[in-house]
Amino acid sequence: MFNTRVVTAGDGVTLNTYYKHSRVKQYLKDGRALRVETVINSPTDLVVARRPEHLDQLQARSRDINTRLLDTERAGQGLILASPGPLVR
Repeated sequence: MFNTRVVTAGDGVTLNTYYKHSRVKQYLKDGRALRVETVINSPTDLVVARRPEHLDQLQARSRDINTRLLDTERAGQGLILASPGPLVR
């Protein structure tokens, strides 16, 4: 269900994370997130009905996805491996 692709071009990096028919695209440069785009091609991916009256619910779930992504990255910055193993090549 999930698929992730990292694209490097020059000094910029684009991180694409796919889930069913939707994706989160994050642009990174100099170790910082410049922009996060969430594209929901099928509202049913997020268990939201395909009707205009459900747009608020779809926006709330999309914002929640962005928040969880940034929270996960923020938490990961503070992690230090106590005893890193040898590099596997």
